[in-house]
Amino acid sequence: MKKISFSILTILALLLSLLPIGQAQAQAADITIHLDQVDISSFPTVSVHLNTWDASGLPLENLSAADFVVQEDGSAAVPAFTVQADSQAPLAVALALDISGSMDGKPLADARSAAARFLDRLKPGDQAALLTFANQVNPELAFTSDLTPIYNHVDKLSAGGNTALYEAVTEAARMTASLPAGHRAILLLSDGDNQPADAKQGEASIQSAKQANIPFFVIGLGNQINAAYLQRLAIETGGFFRAAPTSSELAKLFTDTATLLKTQYKLSFNSTLNPDGAQHSLTIKLKRSSTQAQADIRFGPLPAAPQITDTAQPPAPITPTRAPVITETPEPAAALILPAPTDAPPPPSFMQQYGTRLVVPLICLIMLIILVFVIIPFFRRRNVPPTPAKEVCANCGYDMTNESGACPICKSTKRLPKMN
Repeated sequence: MKKISFSILTILALLLSLLPIGQAQAQAADITIHLDQVDISSFPTVSVHLNTWDASGLPLENLSAADFVVQEDGSAAVPAFTVQADSQAPLAVALALDISGSMDGKPLADARSAAARFLDRLKPGDQAALLTFANQVNPELAFTSDLTPIYNHVDKLSAGGNTALYEAVTEAARMTASLPAGHRAILLLSDGDNQPADAKQGEASIQSAKQANIPFFVIGLGNQINAAYLQRLAIETGGFFRAAPTSSELAKLFTDTATLLKTQYKLSFNSTLNPDGAQHSLTIKLKRSSTQAQADIRFGPLPAAPQITDTAQPPAPITPTRAPVITETPEPAAALILPAPTDAPPPPSFMQQYGTRLVVPLICLIMLIILVFVIIPFFRRRNVPPTPAKEVCANCGYDMTNESGACPICKSTKRLPKMN
């Protein structure tokens, strides 16, 4: 009996291990790494843009090249030489919000507020799109860097109807995959299961999301969600799943997701592959303390090397030519003797040598002459008092220069200028 019981338990364990992850609850890894894109524009230097986070969905910090192991096509590890944090990497994110009837009231009000806080964390150059779903999926606004219309639209959302979850996943993946390759993501909020339930449609939606290679960052609100489906969607697309028992937790979860998406790393290494123009696989492992995570991505084709052939081209045949026959020797022309050219400049003239140095002394001399012979005599004449004219008596010739009135000798009043 005990053997039969043990056999039954063993069979049940095997069956549970074979269940698809959509039917068994998936567990979040201690750490996760997601490879966004590979840049081979500077080959053989290769740069990989990636995101990493812990089990709570928060980004890992202070990473260095020693934390990573890089493998190309499964070969020996290639050392990374730089790992740089890049918070300015442009982000394109689609908001897929559940507005079914169960979201009415406080859940939708908190979801609107949380979405606005998420948009607040985006920076110039980032893009966002808005998709809502209830009875049907509504791609409200396409990707744009002008976030004002999205703010306004989110603020006016109202709830009602069932939950077209699977269709919303497929449409969100299609919208985001239409963008050029880069840092792309989808933030999905849902509080219920797809209505009506359709396992085939659910599987198809996950496969569509995986093919689009866009990570889903999923927040499940309340206790009516299909946790197994949402966890599988997040894990298989390279994102993460967070449960929010109440809508009051949405603001923090949306903000944490924004922080994670804006914390990206750029890892660079020197490739050892041959530039053969083919596609290659890249595996990056992250080791942190006692935990490890890895992710794979395809990249290429690498730039092809120029084709070099060993077939030497034969030299061109040489056609012999006959030298001309000279019958007459022309007389040499008379040699014309020219003076040897010289590059020496002509000697400078007297004015070129001394003109500049003589200008100032000459001006000073002219000003001195003007001062001595013009200005000083002018002022001296103005300051010297006039001297009386020299006069003599017209009758007797007596010197009358300092005399007034009649001549004291002859009493004559007539005067004449004194002649020297």
